[in-house]
Amino acid sequence: MKLVLFDLDDTLIQGDSAKLWLKFCVEKGFLPQEYLEKIIFYQKQYQEKKLDMDEFMTF
Repeated sequence: MKLVLFDLDDTLIQGDSAKLWLKFCVEKGFLPQEYLEKIIFYQKQYQEKKLDMDEFMTF
């Protein structure tokens, strides 16, 4: 049996597993730094209830 866990609210690990995964991908050269920066921007917009979901989904 395979199991995949994502922790988005610090329940299992300290930090957002999605953001940690993207940071790992940037560090390994799989994604450009700009991608992570854009995700952090969208996350902040979401937390402030200002996220344009259409813009985010086209990203």
